[in-house]
Amino acid sequence: MSRAAWCGGWIALILGASVLGCRSPEAVTVPPDERFGHRPDAMDAEGRRVLTREPPAADLAYFYYPVYIDSLHIRVAPFEEGQPPEDGVAVEVLVKGLFSNGCLELHDLAQQRYGPLIDVTLRMRQPRQRLCTAVMRPYRHYFMLDGTYPPGAYTLQINDAIFPFEVRAPTAEE
Repeated sequence: MSRAAWCGGWIALILGASVLGCRSPEAVTVPPDERFGHRPDAMDAEGRRVLTREPPAADLAYFYYPVYIDSLHIRVAPFEEGQPPEDGVAVEVLVKGLFSNGCLELHDLAQQRYGPLIDVTLRMRQPRQRLCTAVMRPYRHYFMLDGTYPPGAYTLQINDAIFPFEVRAPTAEE
């Protein structure tokens, strides 16, 4: 039996070990949305466009609303080789949402950190006195959390929704 066949075999799956140089399935199959720094092109396979926050037009008045969050991915950067864990790492957030009309757009993001609690407000805007088409517009939005995060448990609160996450210290195997 070849080494490649053995690595793909049932023993490697059961043990989850890196015997004979094989990696565990988890190390190989991390979904793209869970990988720090991964960005699809302009539109992903789900039909979600990557959106950025742009300044509003100065000559328009707007309504402001909290964004609707369909799903959220908290992506922790890996520790660099030799990096002291207490220095912490960067954390980025991927928000997947849906706009319910053709006029809505991302507006602003504010964040405050209170120890292990990060409070984020993400809003969208819609111009006042404008007729908007009713169309579902799925989107992706990426942003970095302020500061660095040493190993520990954290809680991200975004528009009153709670998302716990953990930064794990590097192990000798990594």
